[in-house]
Amino acid sequence: MNEDHEVEELLAAQDWNAITTRLVAFAFRRLRRRSIETAKEVAQEAITRLWDRDYKEWNPNEEPSLLEHLGSVVNGIIRNRYTAAGTRAEYLREPESIARLAERSGTPYGGREDQRLDAEAFLSTLSARLAGDPIAGELLHSIADGIDRPRDQAEYLKRPVSDIYNAKRRLLDHVAAISKTQGAQGVEE
Repeated sequence: MNEDHEVEELLAAQDWNAITTRLVAFAFRRLRRRSIETAKEVAQEAITRLWDRDYKEWNPNEEPSLLEHLGSVVNGIIRNRYTAAGTRAEYLREPESIARLAERSGTPYGGREDQRLDAEAFLSTLSARLAGDPIAGELLHSIADGIDRPRDQAEYLKRPVSDIYNAKRRLLDHVAAISKTQGAQGVEE
């Protein structure tokens, strides 16, 4: 218990503003400068884990630098995010995944039952339409990966921001056309 008390005292004596600033900057670089908001979330998660007994505790005797310890935690969090995003992207590319995704999510739009769209048919049709529009398809995957801002999407997809705005308009057109067509047909039982 005495050792735990010493660690708590060391943590309390830290300059958390400076540590947080450096940790956010590190996370931002590790995220390939895509999203400062995500970098802040990752840094906060790393700091929160210091007090969570479910995660590896910081031991100043083995790892004297708290910042290095937090940096390794940030690396782990980011690695897990990329692994999850890659798994999600692979999952969405499998033909049978559309049915499973539709099953999990139900119908994509609320409202009366007769006004809802069949999620499986919607996603299948969207996937087919995006095959002819690779930039809009890439944009959809970036959105699924949690990259929402056009500037961040442009960096992620290595395309000009103007391409992103144009692809976003086309993506919305695809969604609107499918919604209109499937909405008119109703849900088949």
